[in-house]
Amino acid sequence: MKKFLPIVSSLFVSAIALATPAVGDSATYAVTIVQQGQTFKGTGTLAITAKTDTGYELTQTTVFNGQTSESKADVPVDNFLNDETIADIMANCVNYGGKLEKAKVAAGEFDVCNLNTESGTVAVGKVPLGIVTRFDKVENDTQTLELTAYTAGK
Repeated sequence: MKKFLPIVSSLFVSAIALATPAVGDSATYAVTIVQQGQTFKGTGTLAITAKTDTGYELTQTTVFNGQTSESKADVPVDNFLNDETIADIMANCVNYGGKLEKAKVAAGEFDVCNLNTESGTVAVGKVPLGIVTRFDKVENDTQTLELTAYTAGK
């Protein structure tokens, strides 16, 4: 279990690069990790809890096997995408090498731009924090995020 928790943390740190920042924004994901043939399922929540001098306080909460882990970080505002940037990704998806699709997840059905990343794919949509789904493969291990709930901040 300890081995894959840093992987989960890196998934969420990557997720913040695609965000519409506002205090109160939150996104909860079903997280599935397959590591060394074992499957681990849990949840992860990212929440913007405060404005700081340089950006926002981001709280990350993960729950696996009933164990909760929480961390907070001051994330510079430049690490978040804004509404205009997400709109640009959606409008120019094909030009960015992506594919416009509909993604059905527990939180609903969303128009997304499905883009390839260095380690997998990410579906960007008009939701708080910008990520509807994400899939990564590192060596033989995989990690999947699927949006299950969200709240738009103000």
